[in-house]
Amino acid sequence: MFTAHSHARTRRRFVLILAALLLLASFSIVDARPKHRRASSPRALWEYNVVTILHANTEQRKSILNEQGRAGWELISSEDDKAGTGETTFYFKRSRRRIARRR
Repeated sequence: MFTAHSHARTRRRFVLILAALLLLASFSIVDARPKHRRASSPRALWEYNVVTILHANTEQRKSILNEQGRAGWELISSEDDKAGTGETTFYFKRSRRRIARRR
């Protein structure tokens, strides 16, 4: 049988275990928060280039793509003209430089 003394001891153990669990849970919540970058961390800047060509065949398109690639440009998108003018537009980007992030 439980005595008043054993009930009090059981209650204290329960409170201590509960407090320990809450403490551990609070640490996991703190660790789950997103990490913010420091003000001095670098970020990339991009520059963009748009090239439009008229009535180009496959070889001409390859030549333009290779030329832009050698210059460090990366193709991010292209579109053919829907109005029937024969234009193809290529959109390129490349890293400009890294700078310190300003706040």
